[in-house]
Amino acid sequence: METGRETLKQQAYRIIKNKILYCEYAPNEVLNEELLLQDTGYSRAPIRDALGRLEQEHLLVIMPKKGIRISDVNMNDISSVFEMRCMVEPYVIRMYGNRLDKEKLREYKKKFETDITPEKVMDAAKEKRLIEMFTLDDEFHQYIVRNSPNPYMWMSMELIYNQNTRLRVLTSLDLNRLMQSKPEHAEIIDALLEDRYEDAADKMKNHLRKAKQGSLDTFASYGDWLRKKEQDPIGFRP
Repeated sequence: METGRETLKQQAYRIIKNKILYCEYAPNEVLNEELLLQDTGYSRAPIRDALGRLEQEHLLVIMPKKGIRISDVNMNDISSVFEMRCMVEPYVIRMYGNRLDKEKLREYKKKFETDITPEKVMDAAKEKRLIEMFTLDDEFHQYIVRNSPNPYMWMSMELIYNQNTRLRVLTSLDLNRLMQSKPEHAEIIDALLEDRYEDAADKMKNHLRKAKQGSLDTFASYGDWLRKKEQDPIGFRP
């Protein structure tokens, strides 16, 4: 049975995955099938299929006869995620930067200029739709990596970006860092538009190092508070 182009298994997988990525199901929270049946409205078969896939992606752990535990997020995860990103994203720029569509890059530059402003960021925070501000950042970085002709690279990085989304949800209280990243993205894009791929790769690595430190600082200050399910300070939860 299908709805549109998605099977029931695909729908269940997408819904549960989004609840994990956006921390509606909090790190270390223990769930059970009955709760998932109520939350999704699907039967056990698609739920169990989705859980198996999500366990392979290291987003949860199935504990026989005990339930399902959502994978934890900690400072080691931040270091690991950014270690991978610092290796892969600059590498893709160096090796495959000439494959990037310059018109697409100009579109991203314009979006960063017009969408990431102090006024819009504060309005988004007040209206609990701050995720929109970070979606543009995610799209840009993933566009860079998807440009690689190596399908295994993207398959590996998709797991990293899953964790990166959870980290972003939990550590993005620092709105100053969001504004600081705006000129950093502009510098990366300018270097790419001018075919300065080595320079663009160096700027990307520097940008990621700053993002890592910002995440570590925020998590160190607010980690325990941020990981409480009842907290939703900036409207990330769907």
